[in-house]
This record gives sequence, C-alpha cells and structure tokens, in this order.
Amino acid sequence: MTHGGRILIVVPPSPRLDDLRDLLVTDRERIIRAAASPAAALPVARSFHPHAILCEFEYPEMDGIEFCKRIKEIPATSVGHCLLLLPPSGAPEPRLLPDWVDDYVVHPHDETELLAKVAALIRLSRLQDLLERERRKHERVKRELAKTFDRLVGVFEYLIDLQVPGAMERGKRVSEWALKIAARFSVPAHYLDELRTAGRLYEIGRLAQPGLSADRETSAKWSYVVSSGAILEKIHVMEEVGSLIESTYENWDGTGLPNRWCQGQIPLRSRILRVVIDYFEALQRIGSAPGAATRALDELSPHSGTWYDPLVLQHFSALLVDDPDTPTADLTERVPVTELEVGMVLAHDLRTTRGVKLLSEGAVLDAKTLDVVQRRHLSDPIIGGVQVRVGSTAYLHR
Repeated sequence: MTHGGRILIVVPPSPRLDDLRDLLVTDRERIIRAAASPAAALPVARSFHPHAILCEFEYPEMDGIEFCKRIKEIPATSVGHCLLLLPPSGAPEPRLLPDWVDDYVVHPHDETELLAKVAALIRLSRLQDLLERERRKHERVKRELAKTFDRLVGVFEYLIDLQVPGAMERGKRVSEWALKIAARFSVPAHYLDELRTAGRLYEIGRLAQPGLSADRETSAKWSYVVSSGAILEKIHVMEEVGSLIESTYENWDGTGLPNRWCQGQIPLRSRILRVVIDYFEALQRIGSAPGAATRALDELSPHSGTWYDPLVLQHFSALLVDDPDTPTADLTERVPVTELEVGMVLAHDLRTTRGVKLLSEGAVLDAKTLDVVQRRHLSDPIIGGVQVRVGSTAYLHR
C-alpha cells in the first residue's frame, strides 16, 4: 500500500539529509523537497504545499519552533503538519512544545517510529485538505441557495406588486428601516436576513384576500398578515419569516391578534415591523405634502405603550430625526399602457417582456416617447402596465 504525499525536509546538506531522503522515499508517489534553513524553507512551503514538514530544532537565525509557528501563519500551508527533529539534549521538554508543533522525534530516532509519524501527518493533512474542499463546496452550495432564495423573494415581490401597486417599493423601504431599528437593539446578524425578508413580503397575504383595504382602522386590519404568515410558513425556508409577519399585529398591551400576546411575548422583530409598517401606511394616506413625515409619526405616537413597544417607537422617532434619508411618501400607481398620458413620470425603468429597456426611471412621457411605448407594446407586450408617480402633472388631473 502506498502512502504518497509531499514532504519538506528542513535540514542542511549533510549525510543526515541523504539518510532521511532515502528513508522517506517509500514509493514513487511520494515527493520530497529539501531546504537548508527555515528562512529558505518558507518560500518553498508557500509554493510546494507540503503535507508534512520535518525540521531540525537548532538554527541560529530561527529555531525550529519559531519556524513551525511561521508555517502555521501562512494560509497556503496552514494545513501542513510539522514534525520537529529534536537533539538528544539542549532542547525543550517535549511536553512543553507549543501547539503549532504537531509532533516530534528525538535523535537518534527510531526509523519505524519516524516513518509511522510522517505517514500519520500525511494522512491528517490529506483529511484536512478533504475537509477544506468540502467546506468550499458547501459554501458554493450555500451561495447558490441564497441566489435561488433571492430569486424566489423577487418573484413574490412582483406578484404582490401586481395585486397591490407600489407594494414592492414599500416593502423594500419597510425592510430598510426595520434593519436600522434592529441595529439600535444590536439584533444578532443571523436574525437580520429573516427580518429583511419579512419586511419585503409582509403584504403577500393580500394575494389571498384581493380587494382588502389597507386601512388600519378596519376590523380586519390584521387579517392579511395572518394570511401572509400562513402562506410563508408552508415554505420550509420561510417558516420563521412567516411567524414574524403573523405576530406583527399583536399589541404591546395584549389586545392584539391573533394570539393576544403582550410585551415580551411578541418577538422583537415583529414589534419593529409593526411600527415601520404602520408608519409607511400612514405616510401613504397622508401623501407627500410638507410635514408628512411628522404627521405620520404623530398618528403613531398616541398608541405608544398600547399598540406599540414604547422603546421601538422611541428609537424609530430618533432615527427619523437623525437620519438624512428620512422617508417621505412616494405614491405610485400601475397604469395600463393604453391609458398612459403625456406628462406622466415613470416610477421605475420601463422594460418590455423580453427585457428591452425603453425608458429610465424619472423619464417624463411626451407625445413622441408615448407613441414609441405604445407601438412597442403591440409587438413586445409590457405586461402588468407601467408604474408612474402619482404626483405627475397629467396624473393629478385624471
């Protein structure tokens, strides 16, 4: 049975080096290189990637222990294992050797013992190589799954936006501000992805309840988030996201639904979502008039300690004051291509079903561009209509 492997011997040219070479060449698959000193061995190790490194203990410029430490600090060779060749006297007690020395033999060494220890180090290095490859493979799979997950979320956002125009943009803003509040509470990073997704998809329940008003004053104000939770909890990777959304309309004082939880029974991330969602929906009703942000916050403030966690609302209020990106209403509506009018302003880039970009976000429709859009629509349909800003001059007179 062959052992193979790459071995680096750090021993000055001498009969001892020749003896070690002859002893360690046990089969044709084993590759052995030598270096006369630790300083000379370091660049060799970087390019050779040895499985096992044998090093003399005594060198004037760098002893074997320091060399082993330097080897472990090089990422490209950190899986290589070091075996120290100790002299019969003048060396530290083997039991006091530091962790970066993997093994040792004392001169004069027993050949069988040396061969066994080198073979064990090679096997260990190969096992670590295998584990590293599996780790990298696992990371690649995780990245692919993350991309697939993001695409799935994107599809859901698009479907929601078709049913509730403007929901996609609103969900992104809810998500962004929920994360800002979470940062003030030092929410651990591994909980933030679920909060981000919950902010983007909290309105998915409207697909199951078409026509349900977004008016929070109705008795059914909480029902679509329960539907959202029920939908997402059917998807294994979104169970926690669904649970967070479903708890959004539990009130701080225990009068909310569906479970009538109170205070600490309600997940912190759900309490954060509640404040941000209600703020943006108040902002949506108020519009983009001067002072809209303050008026929207004023709608929430009387319910501090009843509907809302007072501390969450306090942090959100502070953010609105301190943050230069204080949100304002960005009212949009999806308009069929056939109903577009001169003067409307695009809320998003306009693309055809085939992905051809016709106009950029913010473009104002004039007679010429409107004719181009409508002609292109006949051959390459613009499905779902066009998102325009409600504040457009033409739109205000509809």
